[in-house]
Amino acid sequence: MLSEHFQETLLPNGIRIITEVMPHAHSVALGFWVRSGPRYEAPPQAGISHFIEHMLFKGTQTRTARQINESLYPVGGHLNAFTDREFTCYTAVILSENLPLAVEVLSDMLLHSVFAPDELGREKNVVLEEIRAIEDTPEDLVHDVFVSTIWPEHPLGRPVIGKMETVEAFTREQVIDYLGEHYTADSILIAAAGNLDHAALVMEVERWLGGMAGNSPLIQPSRPASQANSTLVYRKTEQAHLCLGMPSYGQQEDDNYPLILIDTVVGGGPHSRLFDEIRENRGLAYNVGSGVNAYGEAGLFTIYASTSAPNLAKVITIVREQLERVTQDGLTDEEIDLARRHLRASLLLSHESTGSRMGRIANSQLYFGRMIPFNEVIGKLEAVTRDDVLRVAQAILRRGASALAVIGPIHPESRQAALLRAA
Repeated sequence: MLSEHFQETLLPNGIRIITEVMPHAHSVALGFWVRSGPRYEAPPQAGISHFIEHMLFKGTQTRTARQINESLYPVGGHLNAFTDREFTCYTAVILSENLPLAVEVLSDMLLHSVFAPDELGREKNVVLEEIRAIEDTPEDLVHDVFVSTIWPEHPLGRPVIGKMETVEAFTREQVIDYLGEHYTADSILIAAAGNLDHAALVMEVERWLGGMAGNSPLIQPSRPASQANSTLVYRKTEQAHLCLGMPSYGQQEDDNYPLILIDTVVGGGPHSRLFDEIRENRGLAYNVGSGVNAYGEAGLFTIYASTSAPNLAKVITIVREQLERVTQDGLTDEEIDLARRHLRASLLLSHESTGSRMGRIANSQLYFGRMIPFNEVIGKLEAVTRDDVLRVAQAILRRGASALAVIGPIHPESRQAALLRAA
């Protein structure tokens, strides 16, 4: 059994600090996690969380954009950031002795970014180019189209990056107002894993962020209303890209464990049923697979594939046949055992990475309000039975609940499009 050592401190202003010590590591992975993303944006603000993530690298009262980007370079570290549908995370990976510098730089970005008008204009153009790049990358775009198809009326259904018209309309005042409302002390979690001293990290955070104040607005959880719709987007591409899926479980629901086993067997890699049937046995696609995405109140089980337009209906039919097989027969004991061993090994391998462990710390606290020990995760995977798998398959893999998104050389009003919707 793995040994894990977590420590937690809640500062008087509401900032929470959680660490896991890895005494044999040379580095520390540090993350400043903020409750900011499409989940918290009004429609006119679509993409503002992602835009702020960009802008925090564009200069503070004491550092230029270049100085921020080069701040950890001399000590071999690096800064990064990402925005998801419910959180924005600013990260640093550094050697242990340089942790105070990383805390200082990230704190400076959070507290003292200036949002200079010229930088604001330039970064708008950067994000607009990023949107155009996604529009030209159907294998990425199809996932955003799918989410907006199945959750059209919910914030989780909006693309993280926003839309051209909303990004173009952002003003400096809007950005500062959103920052003041959501980048508050009580909305920040600081997670770190590696060779570190918890008390020393707390002292550095108090030094730079102890005076931070504010309370973010209380957002009442709401489960997205799912729509069994289809969306076909015409693109003159060589292949058609499809995403088919259905609503599943939120982060706190234990039925995610049987679903993850189903995902692993159905489409989780080169040993999966879909890979064997669609690629190996029939040669209909190069890329095919499935995935589970869980958010606070709900989740999605999705299948992605890319294939030539004439083969598209056939691929969709095979996907549905495979899902129907699982709802009727479940999985075999051998499949469940192999998937369980694969998942356990993957978790063990990820456990050697400071970045993975930092992310798991944050995920546990943000979604569960407590640390989920590694051995608890393994224990719940081990406890899944064939009956659990069949029950979850019948609850989730229902054709009547599924949505479909397709991007490719198929006109939405064509006979082929009608056949796809019926497939």
